[in-house]
Amino acid sequence: TASIVRDEGETFVMVAGPDNKAHKYPIAIGLMTREKAEVTSGLKAGDRVIVNGKNELPEGATIAIQR
Repeated sequence: TASIVRDEGETFVMVAGPDNKAHKYPIAIGLMTREKAEVTSGLKAGDRVIVNGKNELPEGATIAIQR
């Protein structure tokens, strides 16, 4: 749930693309608790979802991956 952004009727996450840029992925949410959310569409296995600083990232912003 820490990665989910809701803004002006949209629900999305920011994903780190292979180009090391942030990309906005619209998602659909199923069941949700305070700690977990079921993403029913919009992501696939292996997508690198951004958790920290996601609210300040514009589409296409260059990012640094921290592990």
